[in-house]
Amino acid sequence: MIKQCLFVFFWIFCPTTLLAQVPPGCEPPGTTYPSSTIEETCISCGFNGYIGSTAGWGQSAVPPDFCGNTPANLQWIGFIATSSSVSFTISPSSSSNGRGIQAAIYRNFNEPYLACNPGCDTCGNTPIELNATGLIIGANYYFLISGNQMDMCDFVVSNNVPQVPIMPTVAVTPPIEGPTTICSGTTAVFSIPEVGFAGFYTWHSSNQAVKFNNAPSPVDLQAPSGRTVNVTVPSGLPDGATFIVCVTPTNSCATGLMRCKTITVQSLPVTHLPKAAVCHEDAPFILPWGDSLSVTGTVEHTYITANGCDSSVQQMVQILPPKTTLITRYICNGANIDVCGNIYGTQGQYVTHCTSYQGCDSTVTLTLNVVAPIAKILAPDTLLVCGASSLILASQTSPNFPGVSIKTWKNVATGTTTPGESFLVNQSGQYILTTKMSAGGVQCSVADTVYVVFYPLETPLNAFATVSNTITCISPTAMLSGGALGSATSFSWTGPQNFEADTNMITVNTPGIYSFLAGNNNCNDVFNIAVSKNIQTGSLNITASAVGCDQPAEILSNPTLQGLVFQWITPLGDTFFSQNITGNFPGSYTVVAMNPENGCSVSDSVVVVSDTTLPLVEASVTNTINGQSTGAINLHIWGGTPPFTYTWIFNGNIIANTEDLTNLGAGTYNVTVKGGNGCDTTLTLKVLEITVLTQELSSATFWKIAPNPASRFIHIQWAGNTPAPESGISCFKVTGELMNTSHLEEGHSHMVIDCANFPQGVYLLEIVPSGNDQRVVTRFEIVR
Repeated sequence: MIKQCLFVFFWIFCPTTLLAQVPPGCEPPGTTYPSSTIEETCISCGFNGYIGSTAGWGQSAVPPDFCGNTPANLQWIGFIATSSSVSFTISPSSSSNGRGIQAAIYRNFNEPYLACNPGCDTCGNTPIELNATGLIIGANYYFLISGNQMDMCDFVVSNNVPQVPIMPTVAVTPPIEGPTTICSGTTAVFSIPEVGFAGFYTWHSSNQAVKFNNAPSPVDLQAPSGRTVNVTVPSGLPDGATFIVCVTPTNSCATGLMRCKTITVQSLPVTHLPKAAVCHEDAPFILPWGDSLSVTGTVEHTYITANGCDSSVQQMVQILPPKTTLITRYICNGANIDVCGNIYGTQGQYVTHCTSYQGCDSTVTLTLNVVAPIAKILAPDTLLVCGASSLILASQTSPNFPGVSIKTWKNVATGTTTPGESFLVNQSGQYILTTKMSAGGVQCSVADTVYVVFYPLETPLNAFATVSNTITCISPTAMLSGGALGSATSFSWTGPQNFEADTNMITVNTPGIYSFLAGNNNCNDVFNIAVSKNIQTGSLNITASAVGCDQPAEILSNPTLQGLVFQWITPLGDTFFSQNITGNFPGSYTVVAMNPENGCSVSDSVVVVSDTTLPLVEASVTNTINGQSTGAINLHIWGGTPPFTYTWIFNGNIIANTEDLTNLGAGTYNVTVKGGNGCDTTLTLKVLEITVLTQELSSATFWKIAPNPASRFIHIQWAGNTPAPESGISCFKVTGELMNTSHLEEGHSHMVIDCANFPQGVYLLEIVPSGNDQRVVTRFEIVR
């Protein structure tokens, strides 16, 4: 009994684990026994009422949310829910102090009550009710019943919905749902559908190392969540090994049928993720495991679980290339075209951003050609011709692009047609000019009509017109004057862009053919005159170098038309009048170029930047051997502005202008490297003379060096039998750059060189004894 109560206590006070042992049913079945604590309470099987008393019960702990007075004579009664809602009446009698009874219903000690009735201080033998909903059928619940403030009374618990007591028999166990194969060392979810009257689910396995919700087998889990469990397979099981997972639904009064499922240990197969098609503008594609991919390909990644189970994932990624479409379309004048929702009707080139059928950005470049033939008869709609029996009808010029204009004249009276720019008319009647143009599969046509009447016996008018000037930027208008040799009473003009006027003198600003009409009561006569336009300016293509070190920028205008007059404005407000200039300051330079023939001008500007980047120069030095001219210096240029020039100086004289030097003797060489921006860098380099017999100190008789390699300090020791000679000691980079110079006094046999400021690398050590031409050179290395 003690062991059983401990298990029940664990279930009551550790609900978050969902682990529990099934509380026992009251024996014999059909009986109900109260207890002073919830941990010791048995579960009534088929509960349908109870008769008891609060007398004789002592004081014990109650849940913190109990709604009544602190009970001193409480008892607990357990029952199994047979429906999702219950309603009970507790009827007291023989009340000892007139305060009556109080009661509540709980799932367990630490969960909030489902129903609670505190009674009242004067309730006495008045019945109280408890109503609760949301119960789990098959789960255990508990009455807490006590007298109100020490009242001793008998009581009867009755079901408000009379029914035959139901024995909570567990329904048939359905099959277990979950994987049939599982990788060693991994965790999988198994479950069964809800089982009627199951208050608990007992899970266990044939393999004792298998765990359920991280607990060893067997495990009792409360309903309803207990029908789903995490099953962890032990590591190290070989592929093909099998074990079973079983579950038994149960409650405190009945046990259901056990259902099992056989599981095979099998490594995880390769997971093939769906192919990913990625628009170029969305690249790189971020793979599920965090890597990125910018090119089309198939990639694989292996996930490793905490217990060593590999899981390989493959994914094919296609980076869709940018889609650019070039289209050329032709439309008749006045029509339009729709490209991706944008409407265009004017000739030109347009760039439109669309969305492709794959959902990616697509660039469509449209070249739109407007087919616009012109059919304009240079005459009024009705033309009265005096003193003549024939007339030549002229037409305004029609463009021959994007197609060729074809003009046809038609005599309406006879139906005959004649091609041409003009047409000879010798009889009165109606005449039609039709201009057609075909291009890109589009045919467009326009027409104009004139009615001609001849009066051969009338006096001719002989109209004429003159133009005073050409349209230019200086003279933006032209003056036209018309008249007639005969007697004219009216004058009118027609011209480009639907120009009309009723005077003999006009001022116009549009070039083209203008028709002058002189008329009287019987006749009219037409004279055509052309107005030209000269607004040619050409264009500029300004280029500029940068302002360097003591080197001005060179600014070139590069005009496409010669003979222009230039005016420059510098960033400081200075003015210059040459075609090309130089600039000493960075900033914006603006130029206005005027054509003196027509007064038209074009302007442009350029921003001059400052470039004072110095060349970064490194050198590698090859020293001479035994006094021969075998030395060399090779330069390496990094950064700066090309092209570069080189000036080498030795003993105060310029010796070369090349990048590298060869066949050098020992000595100090200076080189100045100048960039295209005028900025220069100067290096001083030394070529050493190395005597082969004393190249390494280890082969020398008197000098020793240690340690080599060294991290900071180099120790130089004289080991000869005579006192050490006075010596100069120098450290050089292998490129020839001097790093340190020291002096060893005569008679001193030891010196320490501190190499703390030497970068890691290989260096040369030179020892030159005083009065002794034989020097010693060796290599040593600094490591960190």
